[in-house]
This record gives sequence, C-alpha cells and structure tokens, in this order.
Amino acid sequence: MMAIERFNRYQAFAAHLLLSLLFFLIVLFLITEFWYPGFLFQSAGGWEAVGLIIGIDLILGPLLTLIVFNTAKASLKKDLLIILVIQLAALTAGSFTIWHTRPVAVIYHYPEFTTIYANNTIVSKISPLIQQTVNNPPVLFYDDPTGGFDASYQKGKFYPYEPASKVIQQMITATATEDKNTKQLLVPLDSVLNHGAKVTLDPKTFEVLSVLFTR
Repeated sequence: MMAIERFNRYQAFAAHLLLSLLFFLIVLFLITEFWYPGFLFQSAGGWEAVGLIIGIDLILGPLLTLIVFNTAKASLKKDLLIILVIQLAALTAGSFTIWHTRPVAVIYHYPEFTTIYANNTIVSKISPLIQQTVNNPPVLFYDDPTGGFDASYQKGKFYPYEPASKVIQQMITATATEDKNTKQLLVPLDSVLNHGAKVTLDPKTFEVLSVLFTR
C-alpha cells in the first residue's frame, strides 16, 4: 500500500480527484450511452444526472480529503477510509437513483410525444414492447379505442410506432405544425416540462428524424 505520509495535503487531494474522475467517466459513459441515450440526454434530464454525480464524486470525496488530510494525525488512515466509504455509498445511491429514473421509452400520445421513465407505473405494461424494439429508447404508439385518443396514457393500450399507420398519420396531421424552412412536421415533446423541444417528422413517411431544442 502506498505510504500516504509521503503526500502533502494538495497531493492527496489531487490523487483522490484523479481516482474520482475515473469513476465519474465510467458513470458518465453509462448515462450517455445507455441510461439517457441520444436526444434524451438533453430532454430527459441527463445534465441533471451528470451534475448529481459531479457533486457526489468529484467534489464530496476530494474536498473532504483536502479538509482532513494531515500526516501528523494518528487517525489519518481511518479518516480517509471513512471518507472513501461515504463517497462510495453516496455514489452508489446517486447512480441507483439515476438508473431508477432513467427514460425507457418515448410514446406518441395524442397530440404529442411523451417520455416514459423507469419508475412510471405503466412500465410493466409496455415492457414486452420495449424488449421487442430495436431502438433505444423505443418510440411507442398509444391507442385507446375505448377512452379516445385524448384519454390518459395510464389507461391506454400500446403498440409499436408505425410511421405508415393511417391512424398515426391522421392524428399527427391534425395537430402538428410545419417548419417553413425544412417543410418537416413538428410535434411537441413533453410540453408539460416546457422545454420547447419538438420532434421532427418526415412529412411524407412520418418517420422520426430528430429533436429540436428551441432554448
């Protein structure tokens, strides 16, 4: 084991920061590639997730080391071990929270696209569709013939989003706006969050092209 007595306060802080950075990069990879992939990183709170990990991993642990590190203290190793346990526990809890609230699907629920998160009660209902869909996250189509298309998606039936479906095309055409420059159809994404995001669709095929963020 490396003799910590050889370090001064700032060297110990730097070493702890570098180690924490390694853990941060691992979690960041999971967030951007698996938990909040693609446009969901911006639309579904990926930045907030990264901020949480930065606060826990890159600030909490190294800062505590900077505060307590003193080679004259007989309890230094014990103190550093306690800091490490606290940091790992906080990092584990934070990572679990991010994973538990990650977006797992995007559905078209008339008249907009809505993000479904892992802790949503309807996830158990759409899990078979998620497993069958190649896209990550899958885009799902909501159909509720009994309650009408304006009924709550909590009570709906779900089907894979099919751009060629006449029903989908009729619903989207009735409410979507058109971008004057690109002629693409614009459909709100999670309008209740008021982040101004719009899903762009091909006006002929109704395939999802991208997501625009106005602010």
